[in-house]
Amino acid sequence: MLLSLDVGFRHTGWALFNKKTIKKVGIINTVKTTRKDVLTSNDDINCAKEIYIALHLIMFENDVQGIIGEAPVGGGQNSAAVKSMGIATGILGCLVAVWDLPDEWCTPQRLKKRMTGRNSASKEEIMDAICKHYQWEGRMKQGRSIMYRTPLGDFKKGDFEHIADAIGTYLTLESSNLVKMYG
Repeated sequence: MLLSLDVGFRHTGWALFNKKTIKKVGIINTVKTTRKDVLTSNDDINCAKEIYIALHLIMFENDVQGIIGEAPVGGGQNSAAVKSMGIATGILGCLVAVWDLPDEWCTPQRLKKRMTGRNSASKEEIMDAICKHYQWEGRMKQGRSIMYRTPLGDFKKGDFEHIADAIGTYLTLESSNLVKMYG
């Protein structure tokens, strides 16, 4: 089984692949505390632990043999975003080291280019491209919300954005040795 990730500090999308088939998808969401008596650094550590434990359980329950992902890259909009990307990258480094697994990463630009033919594709274009690739029903309006309908479940737009990036990572890296061996 191969675990494909769109890593983020507040939202991490994931997809499990086996023999080119998507087996499961999901999202790991962390929430910043609103308590005034909790230091930001303590909150960061608690969120990092949540992400690590959730990924650890996914890997344990599904016999993951390799990890691929969209690499968090620099260029955050502010110092808090850059810090969060650094923490997310550190979590992945620890996870790969502890599990002693092969890993491979792609940039967001490479994923956008693979899915849409352009380096500057929007999140909606990526989500729509994933749905088109797999011939899923895709985007639909449900009341005031936008949902994405797939055979794996219905997802809110904000959640599906990260799941689509995890799936897009797999498609971007499909010719890599790691995907050929384990995915």
